[in-house]
Amino acid sequence: MNNPANGLERKSPLTITDVRDNIEQKRREAQQEKERDSLFIAKSANEWMDIAKNQPMPNELFGPFWCEGELCILFGDTGSGKSLLSVQIADGITKGISTGNLSMAATPQKVLYFDLEQSPKQFEIRASQIMNNKCFNPYIFSDKLTRVEIQPGVTPDGEMSYQQFFDIEFGRIIDRINAKIIVVDNLTKIVGTDTDQSKTAKPLMDKLYNLKRSKGLSILAIEHTKKTDSSRRISFNDLQGSKMKANLCDSSFAIGKSTKASTTRYIKQMKYRNGDYDYTADNVIEYRINNASNFTQFEFVGYGHEDDHLRVITAEDRAARKQQAYDMHKAGKSNVEIAKEFGVTEGSIRKWLSSIQNNE
Repeated sequence: MNNPANGLERKSPLTITDVRDNIEQKRREAQQEKERDSLFIAKSANEWMDIAKNQPMPNELFGPFWCEGELCILFGDTGSGKSLLSVQIADGITKGISTGNLSMAATPQKVLYFDLEQSPKQFEIRASQIMNNKCFNPYIFSDKLTRVEIQPGVTPDGEMSYQQFFDIEFGRIIDRINAKIIVVDNLTKIVGTDTDQSKTAKPLMDKLYNLKRSKGLSILAIEHTKKTDSSRRISFNDLQGSKMKANLCDSSFAIGKSTKASTTRYIKQMKYRNGDYDYTADNVIEYRINNASNFTQFEFVGYGHEDDHLRVITAEDRAARKQQAYDMHKAGKSNVEIAKEFGVTEGSIRKWLSSIQNNE
């Protein structure tokens, strides 16, 4: 018999609550064992809430446009400054400084920048002053910023496809550098085929999403737009390739060229899951591309309305567009194809064609 006087404590008898808790714990452990190799994980909504409450709120990497843990797409027209801005964002993250008047995590972090478009000389030109056709006074980046490019002439051994080889090496370099923040410039360079169809776009986005989840990454992927109409607001219809990219990313923002000046740009939120949209068409952020120093960058100007940056369409412009659509129709193009070319709905094309046919 246990005797407290002899230094032995009497154990409290198990209550019904203790028994129930023990059974529930065993059930959870058994469920976890079953799910270990399963594609899906099923928990009650309250269990997910318990898991989430101990996780920190994601830090902003570029204001609300891109936050930690997100797969984000930045897109814009050729020459809009996508690479300039993405390098500037990466530089800010590695130094713990704000970019373009937007907040970010104050602690400097490593960034792995996949530069799959520019040559080293092009990269140097944008981060140096130029005199007598020579670069001098180079901009000093943080050692936390690692730039990666593809090494020419390296091919896979055996029967492995280049795409399989690329995917393996892509994961290896991420592990070797041990960076949790990744910039990919640009998205179409990491697949061996176009991404215009959902059958190719979805595997690409799934690949990036799985990388993000398995390695705990934050990914900013750069993409081009299709041929754009400077008189129309930016929409996801402008994103090059399948709209599947827009559906599967966590967040997205776009760069627009302004008709105000050749160096004026604006950025606009396209997709955001963490709260209210702050920077839509009626409140875009305006920038000026400043190349006066040794680091060409987006310089904050203020805020404005997207419509103020668009080209005003004249009656002659509308007539010309309708005629061009009609010519494409006569050449055998479908209404859907014509609509994609002009960035409008298929219904709009039907109205355009009808108006011309009625006037013939």
